[in-house]
Amino acid sequence: MNTVIICAYTIERWSQLEAAVASVESQPLVDEVVLVIDHCDELLEMSRRRWPQHRVVANEGAQGLSDARNTGVTASRGDIIAFLDDDAVAAGDWMQQLVHTFDLHAAVGAPVRGSDVLARFGIFDASAETRAVITGATDPQLRTLLALGSPEFAVR
Repeated sequence: MNTVIICAYTIERWSQLEAAVASVESQPLVDEVVLVIDHCDELLEMSRRRWPQHRVVANEGAQGLSDARNTGVTASRGDIIAFLDDDAVAAGDWMQQLVHTFDLHAAVGAPVRGSDVLARFGIFDASAETRAVITGATDPQLRTLLALGSPEFAVR
């Protein structure tokens, strides 16, 4: 099962959030969408009404992307969990490329950006086509990577 988590925090980006969700809904390999609303009750209610078919949850931690993503991970059921920012639109083959990367490599994570940070952890493998692949990350390292705020990050 593949899950996409989108975290949002303001109604001012509603149209962008709608575009982000629509781009994920059109992905052939997405089984679950989790929307995490970061301490904005109005946005939470709007999102629950707009997307009853998706899991829409409130951030259970401190305000901010790190705890919102952790809330999303807790709420998800996916084997592969991908993160998309609320102001981003996924390319048509985005999830296919992520799944393909995991199929090619016994990897814990496959971020598209942030290779310099991964290299500092000593867990960066640049041989994985055009993507960085984390090959030996521990839980604390993954939490740090989630806190970095990369919008295009997936974990297995």
